[in-house]
Amino acid sequence: MGSKGSQTTQSSSTATSAPNAQAGALYSDVLGQLQNYVAQNPNAPTYQGQQVAQFTPDQQTAMNTVNQAQGAYQPYLQQAGQFAQQAGSAITPGQISAAMNPYQQQVIDTTMAQMGQKNAQQMSSLKGTEAQQGAFGGSRAAVTEATLGGQQDMNMASTLAGLNNQNYTQAVAQAQANRSAAGTGAQLESGLGTQSMQLPMYGAQQQLQTGAQQQQLAQQNLNVPYQQWLQQQSWTPQMLQFEAGLGTGVGSQMGGTSTNNGTSTMTPAQPNPWTQVAGGALAVGLSPLTGGASLAALPGIVAKSATGGRINKADGGSVGS
Repeated sequence: MGSKGSQTTQSSSTATSAPNAQAGALYSDVLGQLQNYVAQNPNAPTYQGQQVAQFTPDQQTAMNTVNQAQGAYQPYLQQAGQFAQQAGSAITPGQISAAMNPYQQQVIDTTMAQMGQKNAQQMSSLKGTEAQQGAFGGSRAAVTEATLGGQQDMNMASTLAGLNNQNYTQAVAQAQANRSAAGTGAQLESGLGTQSMQLPMYGAQQQLQTGAQQQQLAQQNLNVPYQQWLQQQSWTPQMLQFEAGLGTGVGSQMGGTSTNNGTSTMTPAQPNPWTQVAGGALAVGLSPLTGGASLAALPGIVAKSATGGRINKADGGSVGS
């Protein structure tokens, strides 16, 4: 009878490859060195040198200057306040009195003494004239002398008043000048207070700039050994990486070995059940003609080959003859 489908074959293979022996030894050596390096350096190394440059003497001096300048303006500010108060206040009698000429009394005494001496000379001259005229000691002479004395007293009083008025006027002018000077003093003291802060700050700023340059240079001097230390720390890993990269590039050009292992399984074709059923039915239907023999046993009839070939009829034969 016929068969269903066709036979199938299943296969599997395993391929293995190995690098060149010399390249493999290089890889193993690099890997071993890297493992030893990691084992010897389980923790990140710590740089023991100085990394940050300290403040320079110029910077320290500048900082001290700034600290000392704090509050330096206070005395000037207080004095400016006092002057401003004086400049804004009205002139008092005490200020006028304080501004008077301290030698005023001496001036008065000297002037009065001179006038007294002059008056005495005038009176003596009058009496001499009266004596020459024979009127000395008379009533007329007394009136003349009294008149002269009154005039002299008035002159002395007028002179004294003028001296005192002059002294007072000068004192008032001096008091006003003092008040104006107080206003000017307030401005000057305020300016001095500002300068007492600005000038030290300016000097400190210059020192800070100079110190910053010195500190920058010192920092650069510290950075050089630190960078060298970093290079030393990274030297071994870099060399291992370089060696591994070189080995990879060269090793890939050195060839290697490859091995393939495979297995194969064949499954034969299975009989067709429908062909078997049809063949059985035909055999039963022809049984009265064949006397129970199979078709394959009848003369001139060739059954289907076991390999599924076509049934052929013998030349000149016929069924049942």
